[in-house]
Amino acid sequence: MKEKDTEMKEKESEMKEKDIEMREKDTEMKEKDIEMREKEREIREKEREMKEKEREMKEKDTEIREKDTEMKEKDIEMREKDREMKEKEIEMREKEREMKDKKTRRDS
Repeated sequence: MKEKDTEMKEKESEMKEKDIEMREKDTEMKEKDIEMREKEREIREKEREMKEKEREMKEKDTEIREKDTEMKEKDIEMREKDREMKEKEIEMREKEREMKDKKTRRDS
């Protein structure tokens, strides 16, 4: 009887040890799960940051393109004004020449 009692106690002790091991493994698994969730959260945060940076880059690119377009339009306007000024200058020279011609005719 004593032997069976001892056997039972040993088995009980083994069961308790196994239970402790199982709990430790469960705790480890939970910790790993928590770590994985944290890593996933960090990854999602980095993805959000990257998307925000990409959006900002697109905005800056759009601004640069708009400014470039404005500069091109201003350049076109300046060229047009320059052309107009040259035309007026040519007209003025022609009028001046005509005036000189008239004066020369009168004088002769």
